Amino acid sequence: MRLENLIARRYIRYSRENREISSSAATVIISIAVGIIFYICAVSVMNGYIYGVMQLSCEVKSFHVRYDGSRVENVPLTGSIEKRREAVKGKGYTQTEEIRIRLAADRDVKYSALYRETNVVLQYSGKSAAVAFLREIPEDIFLNDDGFDKIIKLCDGNKTLAFGEIMISSKTAQKLKIGVGDTVFVSFMENDNTASVRIRKLTVSGIFSCGLSELDEQLAFIGRETGRRMFTELPYDIMLKLYHYDNAKKFCALYRTKGYMALTNWEEENYNELSALRFQRNIIAMIVILVLFVAVLNILSTINITVFEKKREIGILRSMGFVPAQITSLFLFFGLYLAALGIIPGVTVGLLLSGNLNHIIIGTGKILSAVNSIVYHVGNLFFNSPKPMAIEFFSSDFYLDKMYTSISVNEILFITGLTFIFSVSAALIPALKAGYIKPNEVLKNE
Repeated sequence: MRLENLIARRYIRYSRENREISSSAATVIISIAVGIIFYICAVSVMNGYIYGVMQLSCEVKSFHVRYDGSRVENVPLTGSIEKRREAVKGKGYTQTEEIRIRLAADRDVKYSALYRETNVVLQYSGKSAAVAFLREIPEDIFLNDDGFDKIIKLCDGNKTLAFGEIMISSKTAQKLKIGVGDTVFVSFMENDNTASVRIRKLTVSGIFSCGLSELDEQLAFIGRETGRRMFTELPYDIMLKLYHYDNAKKFCALYRTKGYMALTNWEEENYNELSALRFQRNIIAMIVILVLFVAVLNILSTINITVFEKKREIGILRSMGFVPAQITSLFLFFGLYLAALGIIPGVTVGLLLSGNLNHIIIGTGKILSAVNSIVYHVGNLFFNSPKPMAIEFFSSDFYLDKMYTSISVNEILFITGLTFIFSVSAALIPALKAGYIKPNEVLKNE
């Protein structure tokens, strides 16, 4: 086997000297490298997108584990179903806090708190209005929940939720044309069964962005004391942050067996979105793999050319005692070496690109904007034209504020192994053909 290995490497060196084989081998190597680069970049972007959306959702939207305080089964099983539903409305802070304390005693829980949320209308000076998703949270959440504090990026003002204060998202502030220190009127209906509308006046203490367009459109926060003065019937829910968010499913399963049926984890809360994103990732990966397979098929033509050029040497090797299996393994090694020469630069460049994708995209945008600006100024010397807008890949309307990337070692090993399998499959037919070349026919024609 070592001799076949040495001869295969010799054929690699020989392919540089033969122009026909060299161009064919170069095409194979470049195609494999480009295919792997596309795979790593595509999968890392999709993984990163899923990670980015879920990280923001886990910290701000659905948390790791949520306890729904409005569920009927949370109320003791006494009386009719109508009375139990009425009991839900009166379910107060103390009862839910007792449940929170019991859940927070688990060693997997990093942070827990009560919260309430509802849809409201924000108005400023009677001239502008915006719909917001108002959430009541503890005033000290920014000190005790480092994940939440990290995600909520302050654009202006302070991260304070004192009595009578409200924090609003940057997009809501733009809609209302409002700033820190301004007064906003909050209109809401606490009970869907009544038509009474309540209005409260609050002061904007801070303007924030969390990096997720969906949440930046509407999210707003008030403190516990402000919420107590505003809401009387709105039930409390419980947010739980675990040390490891992957344990959320096990955590819910364990406590559901103990009667806490109102627990849901972040995967259940975002099931449809997660399923759609994973499906998209798999489809993109499959398309890139098919492209890579077509690229690897070029090995077949390369080895065919090499076999034709090396018929005389094959005949000599057969006459020296080489069996067909040894000749076949020689050309299989040749195919594997071609694949390796494409895989190594492909993985290296792919990881470099995916790791610096944000800088590359932003830099490309700046270069294109500069070229666009030069063309505009040159063209403006001869005729008037509107000034072009700066090219931004991450505009304010983009779903995320940056491109997250993530790829695992298993995924790199998967594409590497798959490329080798494709290479062996493509090299097998010409390698078998080379193994059964008869030495007497080759040497007779010489």
